[in-house]
Amino acid sequence: MQRLLLAVAAAALAAVVPAQNSVVIPAGMATAEGSSSNAFPWGRGGTGLRHQCIYDSSHFLTQGINFPIQITGLRWRPNTAAALTASSYTAGCTVKLSTCPLDQAAVSTSMASNQGADLTTVYSGVVSWGAQAAQTGPSPFGIVIPLQNPFVYDPNNGDLNIECDLPVQTFSGAGPQLDVHAAAPLASRVYISTGYPGTGTGTIGLNHGVVVQVDFIPANNGTYARSSTYGTGCYARYGSFYENFATSGAFDLSNSAFTMIPAGGGYQIIQGYTQFVPPTAAAQPLTLTDDSETAVTLSQPFVHSTGVTTSLTVCSNGFVSVATGNGTGYTPAPATMLAAPQTGWWAQHDYNPTLAGSGQVKFEELGGIAYVTWDGVYDFGGTSAANANTFQYQFDLASGLVHVVFGTMSTLGNGRMVAYSPGGASADPNNMDISAALPLGFSLPSGDVVPLALATSARPIVGTSFSFNTTNIAPGTIFGATMLSFVQINPGIDLGVFGAPGCAQYLTPDVTQVFFATGSTGTLPFAIPNFASYVGLRLLAQSAAFTPGFNALGVWTSNGVDLLIGSL
Repeated sequence: MQRLLLAVAAAALAAVVPAQNSVVIPAGMATAEGSSSNAFPWGRGGTGLRHQCIYDSSHFLTQGINFPIQITGLRWRPNTAAALTASSYTAGCTVKLSTCPLDQAAVSTSMASNQGADLTTVYSGVVSWGAQAAQTGPSPFGIVIPLQNPFVYDPNNGDLNIECDLPVQTFSGAGPQLDVHAAAPLASRVYISTGYPGTGTGTIGLNHGVVVQVDFIPANNGTYARSSTYGTGCYARYGSFYENFATSGAFDLSNSAFTMIPAGGGYQIIQGYTQFVPPTAAAQPLTLTDDSETAVTLSQPFVHSTGVTTSLTVCSNGFVSVATGNGTGYTPAPATMLAAPQTGWWAQHDYNPTLAGSGQVKFEELGGIAYVTWDGVYDFGGTSAANANTFQYQFDLASGLVHVVFGTMSTLGNGRMVAYSPGGASADPNNMDISAALPLGFSLPSGDVVPLALATSARPIVGTSFSFNTTNIAPGTIFGATMLSFVQINPGIDLGVFGAPGCAQYLTPDVTQVFFATGSTGTLPFAIPNFASYVGLRLLAQSAAFTPGFNALGVWTSNGVDLLIGSL
């Protein structure tokens, strides 16, 4: 049947014209706002700047780009709530691309050392952009540079270096703050921002990825085999949430609260309906030092989402766990929090209750509620009342309700992270805007349900075999199926009307082959005959799993996979 499918396609398609594609780096930022912002590279006006941003190849590989691409354009976007003013670098700028000979996590202060042997000047001339209104959330990519000289990049060969050289010149308009995602491991930058053009030795900023859209077409005239994904599988349900504030000044939850209501083994989270309760004179100051933890004993068992505990472990750096094991870290890191072994509630920041003038972390029970309060606790290195932070966890021992109440919080010190995660490895739900979500509320299931996913084990080269691998299959699934087609549907057809809300159909199923799952994975072997006529043939695939009770239809679907059969 596979041979027949390919033979029909070969007769129908004489040639495939490479289509214009785009990918947003760092990965995950296509529909999400970065965690930070910066004026580099297009926001410093005419003062002079040389800027390199080196993106890890994983940002391409994890998005299905595991083949050489010809980069044809680059686009940058302003930070959320930042407008673009019509602006121009009148004397011109230069953009260069290369495959960095060093890993992005080990770049050199010598900018020449970060340039690969394939260094190419892809654009030289005036850079300008039009006006664009500010908006909440990810902004459109309003700063666009179509490349004069396309650049061939193969993510299998190393990380991508995007270098922008902006000489001192007359600048008209206003330089914007650009969207940046600052978390490890992402990308790193090297730059000269003062004394341009300097000596070629720059300042390193690790884990700093300016959000860029890369426009491309497959390289090598379509003969290089590729396999990329499109669309999204269903369903994405996460048992954790977090908002990671890159700076303390960005924290927007002061004088607000939220309530976590137990529901079905998870929580329903709504705007808080309790007030801050000042500690009484009987409250127990906890013996916490800088970066330390201690346990407090509860008067009765507290039932939480993953079990029962008779004590709480309190860390001086703003988080409370059901047991010891989550460490005493002072730097907010979503990946570390999501991997924490114990269920925990987090308002993580670098606090130090031992500083002169600082308040204390206190514990007491009143009316069946356990209160853990940061009562005017200073930021690490704090010297005055401007460094004081007041917030409180309220654990209702009888009902399992958890209230998190923020008072006045400092705008100083390092970044902050507000979060909850059940113990053990948890899937990443991505950074959220808690204050924007609370008016309608949001829910957390009892555990993670990650979308059904389809990928290929290797690139589709003629004369070779590979497999379609369907992953994240839920327990209780009877069987699965992988559908093959020559007709793509993108965006997909919403299957909600058939009883599968949130799922989509991304192709017309010309051939369907059934597989049975082994654990959470289903595999469908596929062989491509060694016929030159198949080179350039485009093939689409999508999987479905048949799981009773998962939705009304009992069926959920994966993302689509777009294959281009090649000889290399």
